[in-house]
Amino acid sequence: MECDVCGKKIPNDAVVCDNCGTTVESMIEQQEFEKQLKAHKKSNTPAMTVMQYLYMQIVMLIPIAGIVIAILWAFKDNVNQNRQNLARSTLISYAVVIVVFTVLSILLSGFIGEFVVNYFSLFK
Repeated sequence: MECDVCGKKIPNDAVVCDNCGTTVESMIEQQEFEKQLKAHKKSNTPAMTVMQYLYMQIVMLIPIAGIVIAILWAFKDNVNQNRQNLARSTLISYAVVIVVFTVLSILLSGFIGEFVVNYFSLFK
C-alpha cells in the first residue's frame, strides 16, 4: 500500500505511515469516500427546472390522460429520476384520495340510508 499524503510504501499491517504519520484508517476512509463520490457523480441525474415541474403537474391534471402519462413516467426506465419520483408520488396520492373517498362514500351512503328509513317511518 502507498501513503496518500507522502507517497511512501506502507506495510499492509501498518497503522500509521512511518514517514508522515498519517493513519492508514483515515486513508482508507478517504479512498472509500472518493469511490462513493465517483459512483454518485456517474449516477446523478440532472435536476429538472421549475418549468419542467410545472409542465408535469399541468399534464397530470388532465383527467384520464394524466393518470396514463403518470404511469408511463413512473415505470419507464429511461425517464429522468426526478420526473419518475414525482410521477410515483402523484400516483400514490391518487390512490390515497380514491381510498379515502370510497370509504367516506360508503359511510355517508349508510348514514343517508338510515336517515331516510327513520324519516319515512315517522309518517306511518
